[in-house]
Amino acid sequence: MDNQVIFTLQLYSKNIFFDHPYELKYMGDKILMYKLKQGVQIFRFQLLIRIMTLIKWIIKQDEYQPKLIGFTIKIKKKNKTFISKDLDGLIKLRNLLSCRCSFGNFDDLFTVKSEISKGSSGNVKKIQCKTTGNELAVKYINKKDLTPLNYSIIEQEIAIMNKVKGYDYFVQIQDVYQDDQYYLIIMNYLDGYSLFHYMENNKKMNKTLSLFQISSIMKRLFEALIKLSQLEIIHRDIKPQNLVLAEEDDFNSLTIIDFGFATSTNINRYLLYKCGTPGYAAPEVLNSQCTHYSFSCDVFSSGCLFYQLLFHELPFKGDTLQQLVHNNRICLLDFQQEKFDSFSFNIKNLLKSLLEKNISDRIPLKEAYQQFLNLYDLCKQRCDTEDCHDSSPLVNRLPNLDIQIGRIFELNSTRESRPSLQNCAQFISK
Repeated sequence: MDNQVIFTLQLYSKNIFFDHPYELKYMGDKILMYKLKQGVQIFRFQLLIRIMTLIKWIIKQDEYQPKLIGFTIKIKKKNKTFISKDLDGLIKLRNLLSCRCSFGNFDDLFTVKSEISKGSSGNVKKIQCKTTGNELAVKYINKKDLTPLNYSIIEQEIAIMNKVKGYDYFVQIQDVYQDDQYYLIIMNYLDGYSLFHYMENNKKMNKTLSLFQISSIMKRLFEALIKLSQLEIIHRDIKPQNLVLAEEDDFNSLTIIDFGFATSTNINRYLLYKCGTPGYAAPEVLNSQCTHYSFSCDVFSSGCLFYQLLFHELPFKGDTLQQLVHNNRICLLDFQQEKFDSFSFNIKNLLKSLLEKNISDRIPLKEAYQQFLNLYDLCKQRCDTEDCHDSSPLVNRLPNLDIQIGRIFELNSTRESRPSLQNCAQFISK
C-alpha cells in the first residue's frame, strides 16, 4: 500500500446554490478527498484505485481543442462532480490514473469502425479517436455474468499489459473504459493480420512458408519470450491467433497479443491453473496436479507452432475436444515418420527438444532462442548468397476468419516446486 502523497490538486464540487472547495490527494493506491472550510482540511471520503473504479471526465469543447475541466465519480451510489481551474493538474491526474482505473465517455471520444476478431475472452474492434483521428483497437469484455474470479483475471491482464508497455514485441495498452455493458481495453492498432490468418490464406492458395520465413517467425517469437521471462511473465496461450503482424507482411513486426491467460511467476497462487488452447498447451498446464509453471510452458507451445509451420498441421489431433486434450496431455509423438526426413537432423532434434513432455528434458528458453537465432542466421546467409529473399507479399489479403477455439479453465489451490531445466545440445547447421 502506498502511504505517501504523490500528487495534490485543488478543485471544487458543483452544487445547485454554491460550490465547495476541495483538495485531492493522490496516494498511488487511493485518492483522498478533503473538504476545505476556513482553511481547515476535513476528510470526506476515499476512492480506491482499481480497474472497476469509474471516473467520467468532463470535457469542454472550444473553437480550438477540447479541454479537460473536471470529472464525475460515484460516492455512496450518488454521482459527485468536481471542477478544477488547474487544467495541467487535471491532465497529470488523468495520466496517473490511466490503465489503473476505468474511464467513462467512450462513445463521446471514439467512433467504432469495424470488427477485427471474435474470441472467447472478448471481441476486438477497430476504432478511431474523435479528437486526434488516430486508429486504435478496443477489446470488449461483457460484464454480464462476470464472477469475482473473472474480475480478478481482468485486473491481472491489465496489470501485465501495463508491465509490458513500451516493448514492441507486445500489443500496447492505451486506456481502460467501461460503460453499462462492457469493460473496454484500448490498445494500439496493428496493421497486419494474425499469423493464423496468413497460414490459412497460404493453405487456400496452396502456398508454403520458406524455412527463412519460418526461422524469422520463431526468432522474433523467442525474442519476445525472452523479454517476458525478464519481466517474470508467462503468456500460457502462445498460438497463431495470438501472434499479429504490426506491419503487413513483415514477420519482424510479429507482436504477441491477448494476455488473458498470462500470469506472473513471482506469485504464490495462480488465478487459473488449467488454461490455454488445446493443441498448443504444455502437458503440465493440462495436468491438474501441476500447480506451478516455468517459462518452459511457453517453450512447448512455441514448439507446437514450429511443428505447425513446418508440416501445416498440429502435432496433436482428436475427433473431439476431449480426445484432443487427452492426446495433448500424454504428448506421444513419433519422430521416425517419413515426413521428418525432409528436414535436417538438427531441425528435427530442435523440434523434438521443444516438444518434450517432461519439463526436465525440454530445452530451456534461452537455449531455444539461441538455436533459432543460429537457424535464422544460416538461412539468411544462404539467401544472401543465392539471392533468394522473399520479396513478394506473403499472401493476398482475404477477409478475417472467425474461428472459435475451445479453452480450458480449472482452479486448483495446491502448489509444487518449480522443476529445473536440462541443457540441450547446441544447434549445428545442416
